[in-house]
Amino acid sequence: MPLNELSATRVGLGGFRLVLPGRVPTKKNRPRIIRVGGYPRVAPCKEYASWIHDTEAAALILSARLSCAGLTLPVEVPLTRTLRAYLFMKTTGDLSGYEQAVDDWLQHYGFIANDRQIRSHDGSRLMLDRQEPRLEIVAQPYEMRPGEI
Repeated sequence: MPLNELSATRVGLGGFRLVLPGRVPTKKNRPRIIRVGGYPRVAPCKEYASWIHDTEAAALILSARLSCAGLTLPVEVPLTRTLRAYLFMKTTGDLSGYEQAVDDWLQHYGFIANDRQIRSHDGSRLMLDRQEPRLEIVAQPYEMRPGEI
């Protein structure tokens, strides 16, 4: 992963914008069944596990950039998260699979405290970009609407 193409900026008081070059696999693309304590469990596919490992350096750099910009990580307030996944080719993966993978990645590397704090996925899209596949993630504090519980 070209580290010079990474981007991390603070958005508003408690939000951030990240750009990660490369391809992200969905978490449930060919999942594996493993046994934990004698019970079967669904484990993420090998491609997803490899992606988590391969993006560790990028996550550390992005986290440091956000900290330098004055953002305290992990963000612990409810969030609205927008994902733009620019894919190299059309895939069979659906948007919700990419959203789950990215939300888990954000939690795994300490950008957010828990992926359950993401209350809205407004504006997320899958798009095609053969020249520059990448992920663009924008997370901002969630604002409740009147009448919402």
